[in-house]
Amino acid sequence: MIDELLHFYDISPTHIPSYQQFCKMIEDEKQKEIEKIIVLQK
Repeated sequence: MIDELLHFYDISPTHIPSYQQFCKMIEDEKQKEIEKIIVLQK
């Protein structure tokens, strides 16, 4: 997922957010992935 985000920024450099926003997005994505895994394990 993070690779997809990085790829997205590669193709649209004008939309690069600040580094903090980018990190937060990645954290949010990780959180979503973790939640999905937890739900699947139940």
